[in-house]
Amino acid sequence: MKRNGGIFTFLTIMFSSLASAGPVEGLERLADGANEMIMIIVQFLSDVVFNLESFDELFFAKILLFLLIFFVTYTVLRRNDTFGKDKKIAIIITSAISILAIRYLPTEFVEAILLQYSAFAVGITTLLPLMIFFFFLHQSGIGHRGRQMGWIIYGAALIAIVGMRYTDLGSASYIYYAAIIGIIISILGDKMIHEQFRESERKEGKKQRNLRLYMRLDKEYRELSENIEKSGITGTDKKRAEKTLRHMEERLKTLHKNIN
Repeated sequence: MKRNGGIFTFLTIMFSSLASAGPVEGLERLADGANEMIMIIVQFLSDVVFNLESFDELFFAKILLFLLIFFVTYTVLRRNDTFGKDKKIAIIITSAISILAIRYLPTEFVEAILLQYSAFAVGITTLLPLMIFFFFLHQSGIGHRGRQMGWIIYGAALIAIVGMRYTDLGSASYIYYAAIIGIIISILGDKMIHEQFRESERKEGKKQRNLRLYMRLDKEYRELSENIEKSGITGTDKKRAEKTLRHMEERLKTLHKNIN
């Protein structure tokens, strides 16, 4: 009761001061207070938890690495019930591991880790437009000359953009040189590359035909098995039916392999 009364008194005083100051000034005070609280929390995390001397890009990097370590560790602990099934214990242990891992991780290692993610981002963002255009050309059915012309136009546009922004790109221009080399390879080896697409389409078409045949043959196999049991045939007729079933089983096995 005393705790609730104290909280109520604090809230009453705070909102009374805001109301007495007027709506605009009260909102400004509230915003300033929230901003100061956020800065205190950020400063605490930066100095104590993440061991950073200044608020820079490494702060965000360490936060993201902390989250990665936290969720991976928590998932492993929960799935294996290493410390029992209590979620609170798992969260406490996961938090301790994550904080210790990030708190004493040298800055040089953080920068090395960021280099890998930077390379990943550059590779994805550079290759993605090329891959989209690549699949568009080979799946559009415009023919060999049309695909080559498409690559020539794309390459010319890329060269023109790199030429206009060369001074701004700096060392990043090598990425675009690699893309231009890939375009040249696509132009020269267009027929061979497209043949691989056609081969893949033929394999997929054959797989679909085998699937339909497998489903139809499996239905006939089940129906024949039921009819043999229900009809009660014996002697030579039953042997012939069973032989037919064995042939159908072998055919089904072969089709199943081709489908997978």
